[in-house]
Amino acid sequence: VSYYKTDLSGLIINVPTPPSMGIPGNSIQSNAASMYNKGIELNLNVAIIRKTDLTWKTYFNLSTLKNEVTALANGVPQIVGTTQLENTNMTRPGFSIGNFFVVRSGGVDAATGRRIFINAAGQQVFFDFSQPAATRYKFADGSTAPAIDIAKDGYMAGNALPTVYGGIGTNVAYKGFDLTVDAIYSFGNKVYFGSRAGLLDQRFWNNTTDVLKRWTTPGQVTDIPKVIYNDNISNGSAFPIDANLFNGNFVKFRNIAIGYTIPTKIMERAKITGVRMYVQMMNPFTITKYPGSDPEISVNGNTALTPGVDRNTIGQSRTLTIGANLTF
Repeated sequence: VSYYKTDLSGLIINVPTPPSMGIPGNSIQSNAASMYNKGIELNLNVAIIRKTDLTWKTYFNLSTLKNEVTALANGVPQIVGTTQLENTNMTRPGFSIGNFFVVRSGGVDAATGRRIFINAAGQQVFFDFSQPAATRYKFADGSTAPAIDIAKDGYMAGNALPTVYGGIGTNVAYKGFDLTVDAIYSFGNKVYFGSRAGLLDQRFWNNTTDVLKRWTTPGQVTDIPKVIYNDNISNGSAFPIDANLFNGNFVKFRNIAIGYTIPTKIMERAKITGVRMYVQMMNPFTITKYPGSDPEISVNGNTALTPGVDRNTIGQSRTLTIGANLTF
């Protein structure tokens, strides 16, 4: 068991400069940001059974993570993280790096099928794409409301980094048979399911069967607003909304393998000293409530500023392997 705390300072970020300086992009890179990581790590390895014909070993490891940005730079209150189509993440002092930044949704108005947004003042704002652009946003009393703006109305909605993660596995061998199971787990983070926004977009794109649950009649309770051609706002394509933000908790079985080693005496005549036949499956299944293809995903890879975004991404493949190892 160990405890760690890592203070990182002098991290490189872009610092704005006055336009009069004539620097391209009006910024220069500077060692100005800082943050820390802290937590505990636990590693446990146990030999449960150790006999001539039967052995059973298992392992378990766990790590906790508390990440917080402590400073950026003068003139840099925050850093916006941009993915393929929207700004989904925000890095600010006092929060974890790449925290999700989205607009709050109040669901769908059962009477009219309009998407309800919650602005920075906590007011309900009803959106209707069928109306002229100037009057699409309205308050509950019917008066025209200012358009929702992610920069003004967005909020820090959740940690993109897991707070607890690790692995667990076991190996059992009985005479010539062996079984290996390895799994990993991750808890405490959110995943932005941007693909869902695209799959509910009404610009004549392909939709999932979720669109069949759209609002159609007054009084209907659903979380998918009425369909209006070209509406790319109600479901989060124009700017991210928390209706597309989900828990990213999962337990994923990485590897399950079963093998049998033929006794040496049987193979001696063929001048073979060892034969092991096996069946192995990589990524056989995942236990999660995340509705996308894979909660262990990020369209931007390992970038620190925009982690945990699932936008038109493909989940990890499941692979079945059948083989034999021969030793001559």
